[in-house]
This record gives sequence, C-alpha cells and structure tokens, in this order.
Amino acid sequence: MRVFTVVVSETGCGKTRDVRESSVRPGLTNNQPSSTNFIVDMPRQRPPLADQELEIMQVVWDRGEVTVREVYEAFRERRPIAYTTVLTTMRILEQKGHLGVSRAARAHVYHARSTREGVLRAMVRHFVDRVFGGAAEPLVQHLVRDKRLNADDLRDIASRLNGPETEDDG
Repeated sequence: MRVFTVVVSETGCGKTRDVRESSVRPGLTNNQPSSTNFIVDMPRQRPPLADQELEIMQVVWDRGEVTVREVYEAFRERRPIAYTTVLTTMRILEQKGHLGVSRAARAHVYHARSTREGVLRAMVRHFVDRVFGGAAEPLVQHLVRDKRLNADDLRDIASRLNGPETEDDG
C-alpha cells in the first residue's frame, strides 16, 4: 500500500496542490499546514531486472525451488562469483517481489513469484519505451534489417495479429 500526501499552499498566484508519495501513515500528521494523507492501493510497478538478477531468475525458473548455495554452484560452473554476491542479489530480488522465500531446515528456500513471461513482457516494454519512445514498429524494422526476423517469423506475427486474441496477448 502506498501513502500519498496532498499539500495545498497559498502563493501570490493563488492555491497550489502538490501530491507526493509519503512515508507518513494514515491518521498521522506530517506537520505541514493544509495537508491531507490518503492511501492508494496501486500495484507497484517493478523495475526491470539487471543482467545478474535475470541470470538468477533463470536458474530459479528452471529449478523451481532453490537455495542460495544451489544458485551459487550453478553460477560457479559458468564463471567465478562470490557467494555473498549471489546472496545479496537474491535478497534484492525478494525485496523487489520477484522471489518468495520460506525456511526449510536450516536453509532459506527461494521460489519465483514472477513468471518468466511476465518479466520478459515487462523488460521488452521497458526497452521499447526507453529506446523507441514506446513505438514497436521501429524495433520490428530494425530486427528485419538486422536479419533477426525472416519471412516465416513475419508470417507468424501476422497470423497472431489477425487471429483471435488470447490472454497472453496482454
């Protein structure tokens, strides 16, 4: 749950309103004149995953439930990495809401709270917004010019566009 504060102030030009996220809990004052606190139950949009976070999530998605040690060992097969780096990154993923954790015996067992498809969708949207100003057409044109999409791929895309919508089309 997110708490916002509305501050109304008098200036030479009249009243102004400022709405900002606040750490003040409802019912408490933030010592600003003419302020009102209210709660908005909005889903918090998760930031896109960094490269190492995505690598960890791929291990979790592939294995289902994992300990930090298991992820650490999977990484060590590919490249050197510190155990504490894996631990810290997994805690960050938990704070961001991508991982859930439960206690089993003496270890914390992590599981995915975000789906692979949902994370991919969010990362692509973020990329398209950031690089192409929200327009997907320049991305597709680039992929065609760069030979990343062929005629068969384009036919598949066209059939999806012309076919009935599914839940995954989001």
